Amino acid sequence: MFEPNILSRQDVRDKLRKISEGYQTLYWSIYNEHKRCGVECGTDREVYHLGAYTALLEDIIRDMVRERNFMKF
Repeated sequence: MFEPNILSRQDVRDKLRKISEGYQTLYWSIYNEHKRCGVECGTDREVYHLGAYTALLEDIIRDMVRERNFMKF
């Protein structure tokens, strides 16, 4: 999607890795480590962060496709 001198494949991977680490750990904490989380926060909540992250990736992919299709020459 990008010219290598603008954003290399490795740069994209690095950015996605940073997004993954930050976003998933934040959402993990939201669902599993807040002050009121005790017995009520059962094991089912251990996968909730994945849904949030998947939705983010879906938005990123849709935006990329939309931009690529918009700029066709």
